Amino acid sequence: MEKVMGRSVIILLATVCMFNCVDPFEIQTDEFERSVVIEGTITDQNETQKILISQTFPLDTVLMSGLSNAQVSVSDSNGSVYSFTEANVGEYTSTSPFAAQAGLSYTLRVETSDGKTYISEDTPVPSTSSIENVYAERDFKDDAEEGMFIYVDSYDPSGESKYYRFEYEETYKIIAPFWNAGDVNIVSGYPNPQFSIVPRSQEEQICYNTIKSNTIIQENTTNFSEDRISKFPVRFINRDNYILTHRYSILVKQYVQNRAAFAYYETLEKLSGSESLFSQLQTGFVEGNIYAEAN
Repeated sequence: MEKVMGRSVIILLATVCMFNCVDPFEIQTDEFERSVVIEGTITDQNETQKILISQTFPLDTVLMSGLSNAQVSVSDSNGSVYSFTEANVGEYTSTSPFAAQAGLSYTLRVETSDGKTYISEDTPVPSTSSIENVYAERDFKDDAEEGMFIYVDSYDPSGESKYYRFEYEETYKIIAPFWNAGDVNIVSGYPNPQFSIVPRSQEEQICYNTIKSNTIIQENTTNFSEDRISKFPVRFINRDNYILTHRYSILVKQYVQNRAAFAYYETLEKLSGSESLFSQLQTGFVEGNIYAEAN
């Protein structure tokens, strides 16, 4: 009796394991409405400003398509107009460097090749706040994952900044672990291939790589007693990540934005920042401060 029961359990477990698998999910698009996506941040740095224009795309496609041949301009409340030209597909840069000035408001205007015009709301320049300190400390993430945190301290004594967004650009040194000073030279090819070893013509053992952040990093001080950010983590690097092996540097940029911009990026992060494809969040249209002139 014991032997029979044992066999029954084994067969049952084997059956469960056999049918407990993952089937591929084929995405089918029933309806698709194409929309224009416009993204840009005008800063108070005297630099070439950039506006990105693209189109939404169905889930069963691979790449996002930039929108070409658009007329792009930014105007301020003093009447100055700054023109943009298309540097790459869907990427428009100002024809000359300029900086957003305190006390003025700015409006973006985009006219697409099909004659439609899109205009942003008249947006005033927010107050400024400087980064006081950027530093690294070794610690544990969620009390489990050990690594290096990059922290930021910031303070606005006027108390008017409140809504912050961060970006970073990191550069690290790479030394090829199995590098060889010799290179293979083909003396003769098929059918009697012959090779020789010659010194490398250029140094390829050491190189550097630069990567920009691709996530939404925000913080606000509305619930704080003062407009101060202390020990805010903008980057975490696991101890096993090879980018810390030899040399590492990071450039952190801090943007002060208004409440509407903060809420926009917060919503965007909730809709697109989930690690699971089958999230309970129903993604959809995210409205910013740009509207179509005709509708």
